[in-house]
Amino acid sequence: MKWIKLTAVLVCLLTLSACVTTALYGEEFELKDNNQYSLQIAFGGLPLTPEAEIELTTRNALDVEAKKFMRRNPQFTSYKIISYSRKHIPSAIVYLVEFEPTQPKQSNSQ
Repeated sequence: MKWIKLTAVLVCLLTLSACVTTALYGEEFELKDNNQYSLQIAFGGLPLTPEAEIELTTRNALDVEAKKFMRRNPQFTSYKIISYSRKHIPSAIVYLVEFEPTQPKQSNSQ
């Protein structure tokens, strides 16, 4: 009897847990406008996964990809999210980000 209760509790926890996976499926940052790029991040999870968990997980994936992008493009030092939208088929979040260019060094010559 204990095993049945334990199994029922575990099944409930697993179905209500916020487990989200992300993937890029070959997607890369796509230039949209001056220093603005979009990136589509596909996600998967259980039907009851809270929207906040999906957003947090995809933003973490975005952060990883943005840092890789800035390492390959040293003219950018930071980024900010301009907007995002959700696609339902396939399940994905499309982020529009703006990369901030490196500020030129100011000379102190007088």
